[in-house]
Amino acid sequence: RRVSDLTPLDMADLKNSMSDKADATVWNALELVRRLANFGTKAGLCPPLGFTIEMPRRDNERIEYLTPEETARFFKVMADWPNQEACRMLKLAFFAAMRKGEIFKLEDRDLDFQFSLIRLRDPKGKKTVSIPMNPVAREIIEEQLAWRNERFPGSPFLFPGKHGTQRTECSAVDAIKKAAQLPVDFRMFHGLRHHFAVTLANSGQYTLDMIGNLMTHKSNVMTARYAQFLPETMQKAGQMASELLNKNAMLM
Repeated sequence: RRVSDLTPLDMADLKNSMSDKADATVWNALELVRRLANFGTKAGLCPPLGFTIEMPRRDNERIEYLTPEETARFFKVMADWPNQEACRMLKLAFFAAMRKGEIFKLEDRDLDFQFSLIRLRDPKGKKTVSIPMNPVAREIIEEQLAWRNERFPGSPFLFPGKHGTQRTECSAVDAIKKAAQLPVDFRMFHGLRHHFAVTLANSGQYTLDMIGNLMTHKSNVMTARYAQFLPETMQKAGQMASELLNKNAMLM
């Protein structure tokens, strides 16, 4: 379609055709149309759109976590799963809040056993950072190294893909999710990171700053979403606010 031919009705039809998609997905599609039209206008390739595209509301603060029953099923399935390498990947996401891409890129040089650190090169925040190699994560990594050295000797990657090269995907993850009867919309690696953060927040032993550092968030805005799971902090803040307001009211 030519940009000059587009109408608000076309945008409405596009939205309706994606009614089964997430709001963010619809937003991305409309944003692509808008950017293409703007680029074409700036490059002198087409006239500007004759109307403003009405963008849907995006809700990017979806937080996923597992119930105790779901967690128990998840680990029970992994205990008997034939592909333990896939299970070790998921366990790193669960116990260390590592992203899928970070796990796939891990190399021997990123593992500091002396100081118990895991280096994440070029993570989502684009700055190399290190996270603690907690005892459980260390055990998982050591098991994987022994398996890797036997199956793919010489490969630098902790979880090598075909012929020892960097892995790009793990098809067993969806099968594990299905066998554990986890929610259909639960995103395995991403959801396990959320579960990590929610568990820490709900314990009341970690500040949001501490959680953000462990999650390697670039901005505090990303971590703020977990404030709703703080067990007592929010209630105490609300109580203090009411007492302060009531005190001020009494003085009037």
